[in-house]
Amino acid sequence: MPMLPPYMPASLQGSPVDFEWQGSLAHIGPEGAVTPLLKKLDGLTTCGQLSLCAGLLTWAAWRLRDETEEALPALELAEAAFAHQVDWRYVDRDAGHVRAVPEEPAALSALLQVSLFMWEGLSVDWFWDSYYAPISQTFHAAHIVQHIMPKAHRPAMVRWLDAAIERLQLHARAPDEPFRKQRSFPSLDEWKRFVGRHRGQPLPPCILDLETDYQPTQRQALVTGFLEGLDWERNRFLRSPKAMLALGFEGEPYRGPILQGDTA
Repeated sequence: MPMLPPYMPASLQGSPVDFEWQGSLAHIGPEGAVTPLLKKLDGLTTCGQLSLCAGLLTWAAWRLRDETEEALPALELAEAAFAHQVDWRYVDRDAGHVRAVPEEPAALSALLQVSLFMWEGLSVDWFWDSYYAPISQTFHAAHIVQHIMPKAHRPAMVRWLDAAIERLQLHARAPDEPFRKQRSFPSLDEWKRFVGRHRGQPLPPCILDLETDYQPTQRQALVTGFLEGLDWERNRFLRSPKAMLALGFEGEPYRGPILQGDTA
């Protein structure tokens, strides 16, 4: 089992399930409303949104670890989300069963709904070559995770969320340029560069640990170190190197330097 992140209280795990639960979509954020949280999230790159959503999923998994066997798959999915930022081929879209969410029991329903938002954010068709980032998925995941937190730990989680957003806005801000359709570009390569800027640069998991002195000059080395430390055989959502190469991956999977998703 992965280690509890240092920014989470040790007593989070094992807290009783005492939150009200009315169904998988009953505790998401308000649809169509521009809330303070949505304003804070606005403008992040896809990689920024995926990083934050992975952090939220990690909070949910540790909160509910003793209540459902889906905690480990959720942590694996959060880990895979950082590999996906480098190249979509890292994540096996046929793995796991994050497809449908039961309405009960509460712990399983809550965790799988947050996992589903993470899974949607990793959609290649929706968000890889796209101007748009999965802000709605992150927004709704944040509401569920806040809802399921024990009262004693909710302030710590909210402080982490606010500070993590602030850090990501500093290091994963999308360029301020209007949407353009692919046909408006003179070449496919120029359009790919355009959407690549909005997908953003791959980020390391440690960017979510606010006690670390994250420096953008170390980003590539940190992402490379993360990739090289992955064990694809122990994470159901990660593809084997052979499978990645068969899909057209260039270079050696799980090894640096970063070549695929980096827009630096």
